Amino acid sequence: MRVTARLRQGRTSAPAAFDYRLVPPMAMGSVLNPVNSSMLAVALIPIGRAFGVPPSQAAWLVSGLYLATAVGQPVIGRLVDAFGPRRLYLVGTALVCLAGLLGAFAPSLWVLVVSRALLGLGTSAAYPASMSVLRTEADRTGMKSPAGILVTLSISSQVVSVAGPPLGGLLIGAGGWQLIFLVNVPFSLACLLLGAIYLPRRAVPPPTSISTSRAWPCSPPPSPRSCCS
Repeated sequence: MRVTARLRQGRTSAPAAFDYRLVPPMAMGSVLNPVNSSMLAVALIPIGRAFGVPPSQAAWLVSGLYLATAVGQPVIGRLVDAFGPRRLYLVGTALVCLAGLLGAFAPSLWVLVVSRALLGLGTSAAYPASMSVLRTEADRTGMKSPAGILVTLSISSQVVSVAGPPLGGLLIGAGGWQLIFLVNVPFSLACLLLGAIYLPRRAVPPPTSISTSRAWPCSPPPSPRSCCS
């Protein structure tokens, strides 16, 4: 009986394994920003000709995404801590889908700039959400985040950045510059599906440690002498 009880305790105390089903939504979401940044490099001239604007105005398409990303990532990182990574991941990828549709059917250059800014905001959610999921998994399993996961996210972003200009050229040659925006629709829908299925739901924990630490100065814990007396 003691041997079987020890075996049961060993089984229950074994560390949980990392959920590798989380990798596809994290990897796909993380490449949305670099692929949209690099594809536009070969589309500035066709877009300028389509709207009859000089390159100085078409350059706002690049600046719009970078400015929105620079502002969006720290803000969304705080929102991920407040509302959870799954919710912000799904909202961000849905925003990418809407931005892709808006850009494909934009009637003017400045509407296109707005769509690029929305792309920057939407794609800013994947990376902080992925880091939050990795931290949660590390706490759940009691282990450090696997190095292979971080390597996968890094390599996928770098490879997509290199493949972005050739991909953009193929899309422009196949159906015009609108396709570099429209390609975000199926890509973001796949991210939405994978994220809704595999990303864990979590409730925001109540700030118990903060409330107790604030209560100590007003009502300090009893000393050992007062307890003994």
